[in-house]
Amino acid sequence: MLCRLHNLATPLLFLLSVTPCALAQSDSHRSPPSSFSVTAIGDVKDHSIVVIERALGHHVPRIIAELEIAEMPHFSVKVWSDPDEFRSVFVSGGGQGGVTRGYVNSEIMEVRLLDGEAVDEIVVHEFAHLASLVVNPKIAANPFWLWESVALYLDASGPPDTTELTCITENRKPTLDELSTPPGMAKVYRMGYLIVDHVVETWGRGALMTLIKNNGDIETSLGISREEFEQNLHAFLLENYEFAEERVAMSRDELLERFAGNTLTNTEFGQSTFLSADGRLYFGSHGTTRAEGRWSVSDSDRVCIEVGDAGVRCSTWYQEDASTFLLDSDSDCVLQTWDLAVGDAQGFTEDVAVDSR
Repeated sequence: MLCRLHNLATPLLFLLSVTPCALAQSDSHRSPPSSFSVTAIGDVKDHSIVVIERALGHHVPRIIAELEIAEMPHFSVKVWSDPDEFRSVFVSGGGQGGVTRGYVNSEIMEVRLLDGEAVDEIVVHEFAHLASLVVNPKIAANPFWLWESVALYLDASGPPDTTELTCITENRKPTLDELSTPPGMAKVYRMGYLIVDHVVETWGRGALMTLIKNNGDIETSLGISREEFEQNLHAFLLENYEFAEERVAMSRDELLERFAGNTLTNTEFGQSTFLSADGRLYFGSHGTTRAEGRWSVSDSDRVCIEVGDAGVRCSTWYQEDASTFLLDSDSDCVLQTWDLAVGDAQGFTEDVAVDSR
């Protein structure tokens, strides 16, 4: 396990030390204000460390300047190679939710990453969170929509491809509450950049700083109500961006006719769902039964599923062709492609023992 300490006050990334992490960390409190250390835990690829250092060297000064931070404290980055160990550390620290490849420990100004694809992009996003905490130590997920929106705006990933987004139409506009609570929280990762773009273009960059300092209090920061902000945001987005065309949803009769007794598979995520004709549901991943539940079609032409303690989740569906269907979920802004196979294509009902991993 090695730890590298860097000083961003110099024109180039200058390697100050390659030492055991305990020594580097004990020296870190004496480092210049804009320094950082990178620690590899396990068999992390050398290339990953190089691209992380390069990304931080390029983006940290920019983000510090954009957030008007006079003095950035030393921060550390830890990179794990083992997914199980990384997940264990995440959960033991109070982490909740689905799979993550990056997060911050705000108490010790540390970015924690799982090695893998796009690790250089993830580290910049997580650093943007740390920088936001310097502006307001109480901003972490408070509110969630602003916490993520600011990081998405600053992490250099740029605006999303809005032509794929289905949650913004003439008749659909997610609220800020929806973007901060399940199941709609995932939508903020599609819309966050756009929200901050609206704030900056309408009120200026100073207004964004005020919002961060006021924990997203719209009325105090911008002088309008929350409802007015949401209406203005909706109008701004429709005027300045192009979104996915609205489709005609499948009817209740169509859903029952096509889905009952058949299997839907999403090859991108390696997931399959068998919707039995009697309302039972079997969900599997890579051919193994993971969960069982119930499914039905509501009077509002939506497929509703209930698995475990997750509650009832409903979604709209569109038919692309004879065997391809598109899922429009309340928890996301992009359509998922699912392929239809006749019958129990994965053999779920032959062995219904649930793998609880």
